[in-house]
Amino acid sequence: GNLLLVFDQSGSMLEPWTTGGNKLTAAQMAIQNAITALKDQLTVGALFFPTYACIPALPPPPGGAVTPIEGEGQIPFQPADQFLTAWNQHWMLPGIGLGIGTPMNEAFDRADVAIKNAKLTGNIAVVAVTDGQPNCLPDPALTMTPTMPEPMRAASWLASNNIKTYVVGLPGAQGVQILNDVAMSGGTMTYIIPDDPKMLEAKLKEVISETVKTGFDSCSITLTPAADPVDKLLMVVEENGKRSRVERVFGNDGGWSVSPD
Repeated sequence: GNLLLVFDQSGSMLEPWTTGGNKLTAAQMAIQNAITALKDQLTVGALFFPTYACIPALPPPPGGAVTPIEGEGQIPFQPADQFLTAWNQHWMLPGIGLGIGTPMNEAFDRADVAIKNAKLTGNIAVVAVTDGQPNCLPDPALTMTPTMPEPMRAASWLASNNIKTYVVGLPGAQGVQILNDVAMSGGTMTYIIPDDPKMLEAKLKEVISETVKTGFDSCSITLTPAADPVDKLLMVVEENGKRSRVERVFGNDGGWSVSPD
């Protein structure tokens, strides 16, 4: 599975959520814990927004408010183990959480380029995390990237590559219609509004579990080398940490067999 995080690091994310900390820290830890649970099966990247301050009433900053995924302050796609190291290092950068503006539209434009350039295999999911109304519309002449409203972008990902878009609304995002529109267009029905950090972590684990492919592309599995002796071959399925032996014949039309080779 592949996961792209589109993460709001604007100043409002420093507002308290629980007695234990602010929204930024709570989301940071929830994401870390959720990814760690399935890190051996994940490739992950992150686009943080804004990179540079954007003020709705003023012209956008030169080059845009969000750097590409290869740019400063972002995390390109990489195995989850490496990503987690980069994720922790990101929060040590100066100025984190002091950004002005919520340029989610531009972040989605950058996400589109990142997905196309990454040449990923397997399932892909986009998870956007924000605490309010997006603002600061991008200028394609500055970003050098085609733009599209967030719900349309999510719909295009779903239609072209079956990429689902999940939206996590932290405190402050309740009732923001565009966030719900993005989730609906992205095939995830409604945006997630967790009551507390613990629920946020649980929801993120569900999303990641759905993204990691747990089935097979085919009913045929090649064994290299071939089983020898064949009659000693067993099939064991592990699911949620529990292992179960699958008999060669079960039910009316189930079972498995081994070809001569």
